[in-house]
Amino acid sequence: METVSENRRGRPARFDPAWVRMVKALHADIKTDRGIIGKCYECQAMRALQSDNGGLVQGIDGIVRTDSSVYRATVLEHLGRLKMESGVDDADIRAAAQWLSSRLNTVPAFTTRKAVELLRALREEIGVRVYFGWYTSEPDKLLKLLVKEDP
Repeated sequence: METVSENRRGRPARFDPAWVRMVKALHADIKTDRGIIGKCYECQAMRALQSDNGGLVQGIDGIVRTDSSVYRATVLEHLGRLKMESGVDDADIRAAAQWLSSRLNTVPAFTTRKAVELLRALREEIGVRVYFGWYTSEPDKLLKLLVKEDP
């Protein structure tokens, strides 16, 4: 009789396996698990950026252009990570996306890479605040942290 270990190796799953299978079916061109998980985070960000009438919130043209299929996938992925891993609410994600979009549209030196660096630093900052109980979701709290971290 064989004994099967109940210990699973690796990181715990962040998304429901059925959700991951659906995303994998929609994006058959992505072959790696890491790429599929990135798409799942993008979907979470897009969910947070939806307005009440079903469209996208206004003022995010620097990240997602509603008149075409142009969008910055990496920025969306990191906004989704911020939402899922740090527990930031949708209103704060919208405010952060609008602020990043305005910077991406107006400041030539503010590139996608800078936006992602800023979101990573912000996620680490919020992670520390959540761990110690310092972060509470208040209106514009995330926006204030973003402005503080602005390079």
